[in-house]
Amino acid sequence: MSNKLALIQGPQQPELWSKTLGALIDEQASSFGDRPAVLVPWQSVHLSYLQLQERSRTLARAMLAAGLRHGECVGIMAGNCFQYIEVFLGASRIGCPVVVLNNTYTPGELKNAVRTSSCKMVFIASHVGTRSLSNHTAALLERDSSNPSLSELQRVVYVGQGTSSQDRVEMQSYNDFVLGGNSSAVADSLLSDSEKLVAPSDVLNLQFTSGTTGSPKAATLTHRNIVNNARFVGRAMHLTPDDIVCCPPPLFHCFGLVMGFLASFFHGSSILFPSDHFDAKRVVDAIVSYDATVLLGVPTMYVAELECIAKTNQKPRRLRTGLASGSAVSMMLMDQLRAKMGVEKMLIAYGMTETSPVTFITAMEDSDEKRTATVGRPMPHTAAKIVDPQGNILLRGQRGEICTSGYALQKGYWKNEVKTREVMKRDENGVLWMSTGDEGLIDDDGYAHITGRIKDIIIRGGENIFPREIEERLAAHPHIDEASVVGIKDERYGEVVGCFLKSVDISSRPDPLEVRKFVEMQLGRHKAPQHVFWLGEPGVGDDFPKTGKETITVKPLLGPSAAADDAVSVRPPTQWGMGIPAQPERYHYSAMQPPSPAVRIVEVGPRDGLQNISQRIPTATKLELIRRLQDTGLQTIELTSVVSPRAIPQLADCRQLLQATATQQALQKPALRLPVLVPNVKGFEIAQNHGVKEIAVFISATEGFSKANINCTVDEGIGRAKVVASRAANANIAVRGYVSCIFADPYDGPTPPSAVLRCVQELLQMGCYEVSLGDTLGVGSPSNVRRLIQYLTENGIPLQRLAGHFHDTYGGAVANVWEAYQCGIRVFDSSVAGLGGCPFAPGARGNVASEDIVYMFQNAGIETGVDLLKLVATGSWISHQLSMANSSRAGTALAVKNKITATPDAKPSTNGSWTLAKQTEGLELYRSGVNLKIVLNRPKNGNALTAAMIADLTNVINDARNDQSISRIVLTANGKFFCTGMDLGKESTPVGQGGSTSDAQFHRLTNLFEAIDQSPKVTIACLNGPAFGGGVGLAFACDIRLCANTAAVTLSEVKLGLCAATISKYVIREFGLPFAREALLSARPISATELKSRGVITEVARDQPHLQQLLDDLLSRMKVASPNASRMSKELVRLAWAHGGGETQATGIKAIFDAMMRPDADGAYGVKQFQGGKKVDWDEYIQQQQKLKAKL
Repeated sequence: MSNKLALIQGPQQPELWSKTLGALIDEQASSFGDRPAVLVPWQSVHLSYLQLQERSRTLARAMLAAGLRHGECVGIMAGNCFQYIEVFLGASRIGCPVVVLNNTYTPGELKNAVRTSSCKMVFIASHVGTRSLSNHTAALLERDSSNPSLSELQRVVYVGQGTSSQDRVEMQSYNDFVLGGNSSAVADSLLSDSEKLVAPSDVLNLQFTSGTTGSPKAATLTHRNIVNNARFVGRAMHLTPDDIVCCPPPLFHCFGLVMGFLASFFHGSSILFPSDHFDAKRVVDAIVSYDATVLLGVPTMYVAELECIAKTNQKPRRLRTGLASGSAVSMMLMDQLRAKMGVEKMLIAYGMTETSPVTFITAMEDSDEKRTATVGRPMPHTAAKIVDPQGNILLRGQRGEICTSGYALQKGYWKNEVKTREVMKRDENGVLWMSTGDEGLIDDDGYAHITGRIKDIIIRGGENIFPREIEERLAAHPHIDEASVVGIKDERYGEVVGCFLKSVDISSRPDPLEVRKFVEMQLGRHKAPQHVFWLGEPGVGDDFPKTGKETITVKPLLGPSAAADDAVSVRPPTQWGMGIPAQPERYHYSAMQPPSPAVRIVEVGPRDGLQNISQRIPTATKLELIRRLQDTGLQTIELTSVVSPRAIPQLADCRQLLQATATQQALQKPALRLPVLVPNVKGFEIAQNHGVKEIAVFISATEGFSKANINCTVDEGIGRAKVVASRAANANIAVRGYVSCIFADPYDGPTPPSAVLRCVQELLQMGCYEVSLGDTLGVGSPSNVRRLIQYLTENGIPLQRLAGHFHDTYGGAVANVWEAYQCGIRVFDSSVAGLGGCPFAPGARGNVASEDIVYMFQNAGIETGVDLLKLVATGSWISHQLSMANSSRAGTALAVKNKITATPDAKPSTNGSWTLAKQTEGLELYRSGVNLKIVLNRPKNGNALTAAMIADLTNVINDARNDQSISRIVLTANGKFFCTGMDLGKESTPVGQGGSTSDAQFHRLTNLFEAIDQSPKVTIACLNGPAFGGGVGLAFACDIRLCANTAAVTLSEVKLGLCAATISKYVIREFGLPFAREALLSARPISATELKSRGVITEVARDQPHLQQLLDDLLSRMKVASPNASRMSKELVRLAWAHGGGETQATGIKAIFDAMMRPDADGAYGVKQFQGGKKVDWDEYIQQQQKLKAKL
């Protein structure tokens, strides 16, 4: 080992520039004039250096006209487009730092970044590739008075069409914004004065980064930082005005912005942006069409481009060099780039966002070995050292942390001095050093090798991923106790996300697909774990080893091994920032990824399978079908569709099905995906109110079917779906898409593939995570299937975003499924027993049978995760229930072979599902066994009580009084409110009228509250939301109260000059005098938590599904109580309240005692059952008694 210190200094020439980017724009325009500066073929835009000068001035004027001033931040979220360049250059002229926003951000991450960077203005594209940013735009425009999280944001500029505004945020199109810069509203003197204020030390760019804590930090990079770094990178590539630099990396990353555009700009070259997002085919086409000479990218991109060239036989003519960063470039890849693309000298760069970004770079004269095993030597005016944990400089060849110094160091983290001081420190000589957190060494020749990672960043295809935020998301899963996220080697991406998980209960571990989906919904697909390992499995330890600080360390779980080249290997820290590992250690994980279904089955029987059946199917049968399907191992089951009963009568019970206890409990299981099809916003709201976590939207590829099915054109259908998808995204509800009639329309004939492509693109852009291709008529053939899938993928549709939905009208569905599988599709919709058809597609038969495709895949050795024999039994059972032939060939054969017969129904729950019995103007009445549920149904009016509602409600309760089939009455409401009291609308209220009108209202209200209070039935108020005035009376006239956590009650009458006259009896009785007095006089909202603490409500629910669960649990518990005994118990309480200690109470008690001792009373039956050692289910007893009476 050398005795030299691992401390090296880059060249001191050429001298550093001390110029602003604004000044350099003018210099470059003067030097290169009409030469092309920016080439954007996908937008058909070519801009010269002179045009960039003028257009950047226009943007600067527009920003000044909009009120922006020096030091105020401008954000941009867009793909690689000419507008991105104009915004960046325009803002630089007037000293407004540009915040580049990652295109993969979720709406929540975008809001956080905009808030953290204090953006005054944000430019946002309509979409990037097929990914719609409409939800991101909506997130920026949201205003919540209780949480004005984007209080500094004043304007959103839409890089597309359309204008809008909301509260303090103005929104306008990019073109309109530019017009503001072309007007004379901003004087030349203001622009000139603003440009003069800008100094080289001012912040030019904010780039978001993070560390092992996962907290967002924005690196502030100055004009001096970026201008010089870009200049030196271009110099290393030997750029000249004759070069055309092809730049696929995104502009939101330093790679695309600094190493790409600005490096090209400062050397008079042309930058070429093939597409707004990475598309290998477009990159290759652009290289060939424009004769590009330089190609930038991460190794993943180069691999994809080589694959494209292998298919098309295209050959770049002028490529001479390239620049790679993000992960290692192997010798094999280097050789392929030279042979197939002509890249003779591929340079490698290393750095980090905080260093502008490049610190080390290889040189043209370096050997291939140096350019694959090292990251080169320091850039000019840059120093680097390797230190031990105490900060001592190590010797050459020793591993330690890489620290850098020089002009390229960031100014600091934006408004985060604490984090800045943690990583930027001065040594004893006063030199400022940046701690990179990366492990490396410097060899005797002064080349840097990256050997490890001290901060656990995962680099996936060049994108930095921070384990902490993924770990926090995983830990939020109800069945995951602890999580640790690591990088796992991957041939294509360099690294992918892997996770080690500790389960709360070994019996309730979610499968890998569910884990990925759980992460993907909040953090995006690229952060979802590709490998999932559970502690306690073979080859994995039983618990996480901990450090002295009780933090998890994964490395001891993994035994070091260099064996088995094909093993899944996990590396401890080996890549950081933009670093390239030399030859990292390999850690072999002996147990491969746990088995996961190679094919995912989406069971559509409960919805698509049943919707075309004319006979009415009881809700209980549907619930039992869903339960049995769950037992087979199916993890995606489409429950129902929220549609008009007139359109599809079979699904008229969608609300009852969703309200059922079994459904609500299933919706809480994280391993299950239970989508509900919704055609419009009203349907979405119903699904959302019932706790649905995934919906499906559909559009037709053809006009005829669209008009027959949903009574609108294709364009109108797309518009409806977009609105629903947007609402779902804002509510964090996943969306799946369907395209109908992919091969033919029953009215229009054959479907053009272009029509299908358009629909798929629209669905993906609106945020669908997956699109199912529906052969609605079942006319497809394997050749049709292959041609369509090839057409879609050739036009940019990712295979992993597609699913197959094949009907079996002509018996070809199984063959079509197999062909789609061979084409790469891995998700298929099917229906148990082949149930199905379409009400609006004459002649169409059922879906492909689930049993048939599970049988096919399992015989081919392809896992589905489904128990085939249980599935066969379920198919036999539902066929028997419907008195229909089983359409599954495999199901029928296996049922005979295994002697499977239709098993009897499970005993139906007496309170598991509610059936709509009657509906009035303001009420819905439901029955479930001996239970009656009254639902107030004026949600848009806060369920305020009209005279008609009061009369109907009183009648219903009085009618139930003598109905022996009813034991309990539940009172609840639809919408956000329980009840806001009397309707105080101008045409409704009797307030101020006096006389007979006043008397009538008094008697109406008194009769209602007394009917509830005196009812012999057990009355239960289920407060779904806030209650005011008379609504409080409704609740507290009841015997028992359950509340959602949002259900505050307010005795608000005094605010209006009124008092709680008619309800005071019940409120004072339940509240007690001191509390009632304070509540009546203060008119303050009393929270559900406070009410619970005072003992006046029984339970507080977390949310609406939990409220339904609490109700069902209460009703189940009350089965042990005789209805007559409950009635007598209520009377005892009333006597104590009204006549405590008096003769009336004593007489009443004696009468009750005599009644319960009669030989025909419930007591005689109950005691007899007790003596026989039997428990009594009084609900079942009452129902049996009613059946006997009916027979008599």
